[in-house]
Amino acid sequence: MEEKLKQHIQKLVPLTDHEFVEVLSYFSFENYGKKDFLIRQGEKVNHCYFIVSGLLKLVLVDQDGKEHIISFAMEDWWESDFSAYFMQTMLPWYYRQLNPPVYTLYPLKITMPCHWHFQKWSVSF
Repeated sequence: MEEKLKQHIQKLVPLTDHEFVEVLSYFSFENYGKKDFLIRQGEKVNHCYFIVSGLLKLVLVDQDGKEHIISFAMEDWWESDFSAYFMQTMLPWYYRQLNPPVYTLYPLKITMPCHWHFQKWSVSF
């Protein structure tokens, strides 16, 4: 799983093994099963996700309870409501897993030291 993340980042910037270990320290590994919610509508957005495998569905539930699919996110993508993430606001929709059986994602734990450290690469993930 870590190798996929490393390969993805190395498409943008070269990394030594030591640098990748440091980068990896800003991530935590989580498994999600079919139909699990990553973020529920109305929750605060605390993570950005790197999708190692699987497929996510972004859904808006209207006032009548009807679900509207906004988009899909697939393997090797970064996903979150980035506006809600950086502003620390509530999510107007939800993210849910679609494909069985288990999905692995990396929620990025952004901190100021992390932000300043990655600035040396001048890369935006």
